[in-house]
Amino acid sequence: MESREGGIRISSSERDHLQRLDSIIQRLDILISLMIPPSQTSAKLGKLEQAVYALCNMQYARSDIASTLNKTLNDVDVTLNRLKKKGLVKPVAIGNRTCYVRLKG
Repeated sequence: MESREGGIRISSSERDHLQRLDSIIQRLDILISLMIPPSQTSAKLGKLEQAVYALCNMQYARSDIASTLNKTLNDVDVTLNRLKKKGLVKPVAIGNRTCYVRLKG
């Protein structure tokens, strides 16, 4: 079965290959980020930020972090956003889940 995207016909197997390549590119971007040395300015983290940061190991999704720490999903979302703005974590799509990975420290 073929579909048209932007005037180009691609088969479902080609679409699957493109999705796999996108996934590989995303993981390569993360590996490159991990290879860059951390900045000299170390960010001070609060207790909740430290606890959430410790669970950012590509195994926990937002809801997993919230239940592990007995916090609301909103508290975890706010904390993850703060950590993302500080450049300390990054979301990673793994299958149909979005987990988080530490970028520094």
